[in-house]
Amino acid sequence: CSFLKSDNAGTVKDFLIGTGPVDTITIVYEVIPGLTITEAENQVRFVIERACDDSSDDEIIKALPQVVYLSPYVSSVTDLIKRINPTSDPKKYRLLKVQNGKIRETLAVGSINESLTFIDPEKCTLLLEKITPEEEGKNISCFTFEKNSKKPFGVPFIISLKPGETVKSLKNRLGARLAGPIEGLFLCNATRERKLDDQNEILANIPGKFEDQDQLAIQMGDPRKQRSASGFDGAIRFRK
Repeated sequence: CSFLKSDNAGTVKDFLIGTGPVDTITIVYEVIPGLTITEAENQVRFVIERACDDSSDDEIIKALPQVVYLSPYVSSVTDLIKRINPTSDPKKYRLLKVQNGKIRETLAVGSINESLTFIDPEKCTLLLEKITPEEEGKNISCFTFEKNSKKPFGVPFIISLKPGETVKSLKNRLGARLAGPIEGLFLCNATRERKLDDQNEILANIPGKFEDQDQLAIQMGDPRKQRSASGFDGAIRFRK
């Protein structure tokens, strides 16, 4: 068994010698089914995680997290899902590319973003979720942030706006999903932010009508427990 030291050489025994008194040493290794080490080195390693609070009984979702090796330049979302479960229907899922606590891209079968060619798994987190039949309106990416830090935390997600839905009804749905108090909702993108103050305002009537680049920033009333576990961190700037 080989082990890389600081000089990229040595064995496990070499590593253990000189480390000082140690009660327990854990060596983590990865099994790559159907691939040799050489073959794996020539492929792209994707770590696929479960999307936010997805408690689905779906076989693929339950199997996550998974490590998937795919050929560079030519692989797609379909290839990824089929690698996890060959009998699954890739059209029922979507892949979320997450950076700095926000969804930066949604990849799904049949979309212009189905290819994984330009995805660098070392610079983002990839979440897989099942598309629900209830999605009948406009989908919008959501992330949570704390009032004091204004930094995204937790796992971002996508929610479908119901026809005729008001700010109040959306806030109630989000509160139930996140199991915590929501102090405010902001519609934002790279150039503007707007706080959704009117609880009776119909979301479909908002100027811009939730353009594709818009995201919903959810201001939570207290720090969420998933902050440290999420691994996501990033800043969003709001004008005072």
